[in-house]
Amino acid sequence: MLSQFMLWLRTFVTQEEKGQTLIEYGLILVLIAIVVIVLLTAVGGSLNAIFLNISQVLGFAEPAG
Repeated sequence: MLSQFMLWLRTFVTQEEKGQTLIEYGLILVLIAIVVIVLLTAVGGSLNAIFLNISQVLGFAEPAG
């Protein structure tokens, strides 16, 4: 998958495109990265609570507090 991404990126870099287009692709990548970080942060807390609850039910961890 990484090789496909590099090939895709190389086709856009080697073409005679204006710098504005390359900047737009960079901004899209930054936006995607921000969305992924926000989603992982939001879902991470929920997942932590779910796994903590499961471990407490199974008796692997002491209840907090």
